[in-house]
Amino acid sequence: MTTGNLSQIAKSLNVADAKVWGMAIVPFTATLTGITNAFSRIMWGSISDKMGREYTMTLAFALEGSLSS
Repeated sequence: MTTGNLSQIAKSLNVADAKVWGMAIVPFTATLTGITNAFSRIMWGSISDKMGREYTMTLAFALEGSLSS
């Protein structure tokens, strides 16, 4: 849902015309989001196969909680 609204978010933050490495920020962010989404799904899926779903979810939530505080 956020990816679909990136242009509106960029406009509200007044960065719609900004560039990153010569590329407009909205397509750059959409591309980067897709790449990191694919990587994280593969990574957490592999961890889940080894540790089990419950332990993986505990680890993921603990990491997210500790990094966001």
